[in-house]
Amino acid sequence: MPATTAPSPSSTRSTRDGSPLPGLGRGLAHTHRVPRHTVHKAAATEVFLTDARQLAEDRFAVAALWPRDRFLTYRGTGGHADPMLLVETVRQATIFLSHRFYGVPADRPFVLCDLGFDLDEPLPSGDGSPLPLALDASLVPTTTGPGRFGMRLRATVHHGERRLGTACQSWQAVTPERYDRIRHRHPVSPAAPGAWEHATPLHPAAVGYQRTSDVLLATVPGAVPATAPGAASPAGPRPAGPRTWQLRMDQNHPVLFDHASDHIPGMVLMEAFRQAAHVLTAPAAGAGAHRPVSLASASTAFHSFGELDAPVTISAQPVFRAGPYLNVTATQQDRTLASALVRPALPGTEGSTAC
Repeated sequence: MPATTAPSPSSTRSTRDGSPLPGLGRGLAHTHRVPRHTVHKAAATEVFLTDARQLAEDRFAVAALWPRDRFLTYRGTGGHADPMLLVETVRQATIFLSHRFYGVPADRPFVLCDLGFDLDEPLPSGDGSPLPLALDASLVPTTTGPGRFGMRLRATVHHGERRLGTACQSWQAVTPERYDRIRHRHPVSPAAPGAWEHATPLHPAAVGYQRTSDVLLATVPGAVPATAPGAASPAGPRPAGPRTWQLRMDQNHPVLFDHASDHIPGMVLMEAFRQAAHVLTAPAAGAGAHRPVSLASASTAFHSFGELDAPVTISAQPVFRAGPYLNVTATQQDRTLASALVRPALPGTEGSTAC
């Protein structure tokens, strides 16, 4: 499907081989957020995009401004920004570009297929100020036909002249009628009220946060418990091994449930995966015990819609390969909702899982 907006004259600076453009962010505004409806957000504070321009056919520069350093909770100055902010930025970019440059109608539901990122270095901190970033995004059509528009995005991430890494995502925009057919293709039996509705959340420090409202993992009867903050144990990584938790969802959460959804949002599962990685790899005691573990890379596939009224199990297991990789999955009844290979950002490690 051809783009509906012609390239600006400055787009002649783009390179044919897809290499990063010098001064990518020049000409992009970071002063005002794009309208909420163009990225499917209800709260203006949850909109990260500020501008976009076309560089060439199916290639775009996208500007973003991060208002905080963590996806869920602002932690103050110092440290590095949370890669989950990058994931949400890419998610918003795919929606915005689809509407503005490809003519996708505003009423189209978007179905997330997969996403990933791979950082060359930790994301910078805004040190208390909003952090401006730019994406050099290339899009490739994957699905065409009546009632659906599918694309895959691959982007390099820049802060000023610095290249920070890559990110990618595949999605489909479909008609409401097609969405309804896809959404209910594999119905889930209604779950009877049970103990899962009152599962005990992990301590916030166990997942790298300060507030219980941000904790997405809860204990499962019979599962190996997380090390309690402050428990007497040697400093260093927690013992590696398979772990399971119950997904804990607060549909009144202002970030994770910014707007009403008829299914579990993909960003909820992604944040649950990040919290699972923290539990398995964060120091159990000593220096750094309460610092959130970041992710250096992730490759996530979404397989099925998750129902809001049935229990979801989050499972994580170390993968024996170069680097501290983890396989993380979300399951509901007999279905896998999402699966991911993630690499926690730990000192002295390197590798790649995505893009």
